[in-house]
Amino acid sequence: LGAPLERVAESAFFSWFHLEGVDPLPSPESPLASFRPSGSFHDRALVQLRLSLERTISGITLSLPRSFVDSRAEGPFARDIAKSFIEEALTVAYRLPLAAFHDAVSDLTAGGAVVIAHADAPKASPLPVGADPCYDVFMGSRDEAAVALEHARFSIANTDLSGVRTLVMALEARVPGHTIRETPDDDVSPENLAELIKREARAASDLTLVISLVIGVVGSAAMFALHPWAWRLMASASVTLAALGGWAMLDREFGERRENGRSAGVLRLLTAGVGAVAWVALVVFAFTLVSLALGEWKS
Repeated sequence: LGAPLERVAESAFFSWFHLEGVDPLPSPESPLASFRPSGSFHDRALVQLRLSLERTISGITLSLPRSFVDSRAEGPFARDIAKSFIEEALTVAYRLPLAAFHDAVSDLTAGGAVVIAHADAPKASPLPVGADPCYDVFMGSRDEAAVALEHARFSIANTDLSGVRTLVMALEARVPGHTIRETPDDDVSPENLAELIKREARAASDLTLVISLVIGVVGSAAMFALHPWAWRLMASASVTLAALGGWAMLDREFGERRENGRSAGVLRLLTAGVGAVAWVALVVFAFTLVSLALGEWKS
């Protein structure tokens, strides 16, 4: 997620499964790139990449006919591309909430097929019905399930596509433009303080942002009303916390509207204004902290 289309199309996942582009080709009006395996499995899998306005990946979908997933003979191939889909789209750290599902899908023999594998190949313990909602959907005993990850949302559902019962696995970015990667690329410059703060604010959950906003507003109001010792320091910290929470919420809403092609001019100005308040409050906090420290040192 967040990577350019060209880089994703050249990944090991695309080359291993011989994925080739199919119509319709992506365009600004319909920013969806579709791929299918070449050869005999052409109609067995459909990979679709949703593109942002910056032409980076904002969503990934894998669609597999239920007849393919449930087939005793071809089921292992369906499991192979499903578990590879998860491995390619998410690094190890981000896969933790999906660990049980990933391990269960990785057991190519679970469908009853005889599979020739290396003696050291991992085998997952069978998951009973109800043990993992995502795996229940994969096995066909449940219609849909979803898992909220730190920067994305994973969903899996059994649905009808053009009259064909289909298993659809999807990964969508919760923060537009975010890249999920384990280590920075060699050509990526180290982030500065501003980028670090923006990244952490954008990565926070909706609940965390609401809590930050409430605590910041209440804390700043209390400081301005009571004027305790070092109240300017604590007030500026509270305003910074509230403004960052509000900015991240507005930034997330602006990103969603922009992804959907809706006008968001006023929201953009509001986001920029709240961001400016956050930075001014942060600067005030830093200078207040330095002045207090110098005052204590001189005394």
